[in-house]
Amino acid sequence: MELLELSNVEFPKTLITLSLMNNRLENVAELVNKIQYLNLKALWVNGNPLSSAPELLEFIEKKTRIELFNRKFTKQAT
Repeated sequence: MELLELSNVEFPKTLITLSLMNNRLENVAELVNKIQYLNLKALWVNGNPLSSAPELLEFIEKKTRIELFNRKFTKQAT
């Protein structure tokens, strides 16, 4: 089952890793809205149209504590 959107999906606030790989997610704002208050350390969105969107990459680097994004370490990695 491929996800097209995240509007009906809720993630627990205690979630540390999240894989949304190989779906058809396109809406960066929707993803950001869903993850912005989580304490994620790792996020995988490879295989989605939004995976290389510049605004998503900027959000990950500047507004989160994510250390691993799409199999690559971020600046937050310790």
